[in-house]
Amino acid sequence: YSVYTNSLQLGELKLKNGTYVEIKSTKTKDSIYAPLFANSVCEYGFIQIGRALRLNLKCRLGENVIIKQIKKCPTANCVVFS
Repeated sequence: YSVYTNSLQLGELKLKNGTYVEIKSTKTKDSIYAPLFANSVCEYGFIQIGRALRLNLKCRLGENVIIKQIKKCPTANCVVFS
């Protein structure tokens, strides 16, 4: 699962292709970690998050999210498949 944004915005955020970012929902306390890639189809100021990641994040289309770069992706203590 990946997240896509415009290449100009990727440069503005000072991130490289494939950098892991933390994405937090503004309405809930949930967060996910995913690699961020450039996509020329995506409009400037927007990011594309797949449906499965949006469901895990508990956010809907059009909601604001917070993106932060992370240096090290934390390891999972347990993985639950539902």
